[in-house]
Amino acid sequence: MPAVSKPRPGLDRAVRITFMVLLGALVLFLGLFFLIVFVPVAAWYLWQLSDRNRDLEARLAAIESPPEKKQKQE
Repeated sequence: MPAVSKPRPGLDRAVRITFMVLLGALVLFLGLFFLIVFVPVAAWYLWQLSDRNRDLEARLAAIESPPEKKQKQE
């Protein structure tokens, strides 16, 4: 007698289909979760970096080009 059990094609196929359906639902949920949560957070973070960059550029421009001194009028 063989020690290996006989394959059950009906049960094996049902398990595979159930797994694929659950995996598809998970991917769909994570995709929606990604769009709903991650994209706005990333956009806000990039916006903050842009504001910070603009402020630093303004400060750097003020340091690099000192205000012109008033010339003495004759």
